Amino acid sequence: MRLIYLLATIIFLTTTLYAQPEITKNETFENLFNGKNLDGWEVKCQPQDKSKEFWSVKNGAIECNSIGKPDHNYVWLMNEQEFSDFDLQLQFQIFKTSSGNSGVQFRSRFDDSENAREGGWLNGPQVDIHPPAPFRAGLIYDETDGVNRWIFPSMPNWKIGENDVPKSALQTRLFYADSDPDIWNTMEISCKGLKIKTFVNGNLVTDFDGTGILDDEIHLQKNVGVYGRIALQLHASDELLIRFKDIKIKAETSENFTKQAIETLQKWYNPETGLWQTTGWWNAANVLTSIIRYTAASGDKTYEWVIENTFLKTKKIVAPASQDYPEQRTENYINEYYDDEGWWALAWIEAFDLTGEKKYLEMAKTIFEDMKGGWDDRCGGGILWKKGLLYKSAISNELFLLLATRLALRDENREYYQTWASKEWEWFSRTGMINDLPLVHDGVKEDCVAKGRHYTYNQGVILAGLVDLYKLDGKQEHVDLASKIATAAIQNMSTPDGVLKGHPKQEDGADGVQFKGIFMRHLGYLYKQTKNPVFKEYLLKNAKSIEKSATENGSFLIGSQWEGPFDKADAGRQSSAVDALVSAFETSK
Repeated sequence: MRLIYLLATIIFLTTTLYAQPEITKNETFENLFNGKNLDGWEVKCQPQDKSKEFWSVKNGAIECNSIGKPDHNYVWLMNEQEFSDFDLQLQFQIFKTSSGNSGVQFRSRFDDSENAREGGWLNGPQVDIHPPAPFRAGLIYDETDGVNRWIFPSMPNWKIGENDVPKSALQTRLFYADSDPDIWNTMEISCKGLKIKTFVNGNLVTDFDGTGILDDEIHLQKNVGVYGRIALQLHASDELLIRFKDIKIKAETSENFTKQAIETLQKWYNPETGLWQTTGWWNAANVLTSIIRYTAASGDKTYEWVIENTFLKTKKIVAPASQDYPEQRTENYINEYYDDEGWWALAWIEAFDLTGEKKYLEMAKTIFEDMKGGWDDRCGGGILWKKGLLYKSAISNELFLLLATRLALRDENREYYQTWASKEWEWFSRTGMINDLPLVHDGVKEDCVAKGRHYTYNQGVILAGLVDLYKLDGKQEHVDLASKIATAAIQNMSTPDGVLKGHPKQEDGADGVQFKGIFMRHLGYLYKQTKNPVFKEYLLKNAKSIEKSATENGSFLIGSQWEGPFDKADAGRQSSAVDALVSAFETSK
C-alpha cells in the first residue's frame, strides 16, 4: 500500500440508511437435481462396488434400486456442493415391498484416504428413511466413523425401537406407492448453526441442538457436522427401491459461493513461495487474513495448512519484482514500510487466535517492536509511513493502533501495549485526520496538516482499533465514534443501490483493489460489537451484489466493481471480495 490518508474533526451523525428488508439468505429455493440426469452428483462407495449401478434417473426422479442385489456395501449419491446453514426440501417415494434402509446425509464428507473406514466412508449426520419402520423417518443417525449412533434421539449405538423415540416421531405417517405411483412423501431439513429441525409430511419430527456433539473433537477432525455435502444413502446389503425428486435448497447468502470463491483464490497460491501470484507483498498478508477468517468462521479446514506454509516460506524471503511491485527483501516481515509490517503482524494475530500457536503471537510482537521505532515527535507524535520519509499516513498509524490493542488483549504484558495504544490514539484523534463527516483523510504531511482523499480501507481499520480500545478501557465513546465513521463511509462511499465503491483515482490500481474488502472486514468486526442492523444489512447487500453482479459469466472469478460489470481477475480483487463474503457469512450465523 503506497497510499495514505488524512483526518479532521468529529461530529455526531445520525442517519437512517437503506430501508430495504433485511437480506439474510437467498430469496428462492434452488434445484439440486435437474430432473434429467445426475449432473452435479457423484456416486461414492467402497472400491469393490464402483462397477455396480444402483443410482439412476427415471421419469424425472432419482431412483435407487438394489432389489435382488444385496451383495454391496454402503453406496452414496453425493451432491458436489457444500453447505452449512440451509433449508432443504425434497420428495421421496417408498414401497412396503422394499425392506432396505436409506436416508439423507448433510454436512458430510467422503473419506477415501488410506485410513478411511472400509476403503471409503461418508462421514456426517443423516436423516433416516426406513420404510419398514416409519417411526424412524426424520430421526438423525450419525454415520461419522467413530460415532455411528443415533444422536436424535440420543442412543448408544444403531439399535432403536418405538419406545426410544419422541412422540413427534410416532405421529409421523408415511405413504407407500406400491399400488399408486403418484404417492410421494415430503421431507424438510433446516440447519441453522448447530440447531437442526426435520419435518416429514409436514410433521415436526426432530428439533435438535447439536452443540457439543456436531462440533466436538471427532467431527472437527473429520471436518463434518458444521459444513459439508448432501448425499442420498443406500445401506449396506439392503435390497432397496426408493425415489427422490424436487430436491431444492435455500442456502444462506454467500455460503457455498464463499467456499468456491476461496477455492478460486487459492489457484493463485504458490506453495513454494507462500505468496499469491498477481498480487504484492502487503496484499499477501491480507489474502492470508481472509483465508484464516474463512477457516475460523466456517470450520472448513481445507486451507488451514496454508497458514503454516506461508509462515515458513515468507518470514525470510526475497520476492522478485513484477510489473506492479518491486523486489521485496524481508526478514521477520520487517521492511521499509511500516504499514506493510502492520498487515503481516495482524495476520499472525489472526493465525494465533485460530491455532493457539504462540509462535504467531511472538512474530506479531517482533514486528511491533520495529513499528514502534517509527514513532517520533514531529507533528506531536505518530509513526512514519516509510522509513526515512517524513510522512505520517493514517493507515500506518491505524495499523499501529490496532496492533497495540490486540497485543494488549492477548499478551501478558498488557500494560505495555495498552500504553502504546492510548498514546497512539491520543495523537491520532487530535491531528485533524478525522474530518467533520466524519471520514478519515490520507495522512499528515511535512506541514503537519491533515490532507488527502478518503480511501475505503482507512475507514475500516480505524473501526476495529476503536472497538478494541473500548475492550481495553471500557469507554463507550470509542464504539460510538466507530459507528459514526462507518455510517459516514456507507453513506458517502456507496452506489445509489447501496454497494461499496472505491475512490476512482486510486482504488482501481494494483493495490487499491483490495481496499474495499478491508473496510468490510472491519465493519463486520464492528457489527459483532454493536449488532447495528444497518451494518448487517450493508454487509449482506454487498455479498449478494458480489455473487450476482461482480463475477465473470457466472464463474467464481470476481472483479473489483461489486455492482458490476466484471472487469478482470487477480488475487487482490478476489481476496477483497472474499473479505466481504466472509463478513457476511459471519453476520448471518
